[in-house]
Amino acid sequence: MSNDSASGRVAFPYADYASGAPDAYRCSQCPAHGVKLWRQYQTCADYIKLLCCDCAVHDQVVRSSIEPGTVVGDDGKIDFCGMRSDQIGWLVPAVPCEDDDTYWGYTSVPQAGVEWWKRLPTRSAKQ
Repeated sequence: MSNDSASGRVAFPYADYASGAPDAYRCSQCPAHGVKLWRQYQTCADYIKLLCCDCAVHDQVVRSSIEPGTVVGDDGKIDFCGMRSDQIGWLVPAVPCEDDDTYWGYTSVPQAGVEWWKRLPTRSAKQ
């Protein structure tokens, strides 16, 4: 990780996975950190809430977007309409841009970002 002193932001290159996830890459509902997170689809970065898999499922069951009992597999995917999907209801994988300022659009994530997200554990050992 490197610090951009002009903006005060922390840059997080995907290639440096050994450094782990950016410090701000945390679930907004529980203490989960360093795991796969999901965010709202088509939402301004200022209003994005990051959610771990269990909090994401709970959020989307409450909103009636997915069925109760939906389970996120170790690959970060759920069974949905007969297919495996990394989307949980209206939530999509939260892949930070390299400058750690915002998140990639769901269909715009570069392959390095996809691989980074896939390497993250789905749950922490404490979840």
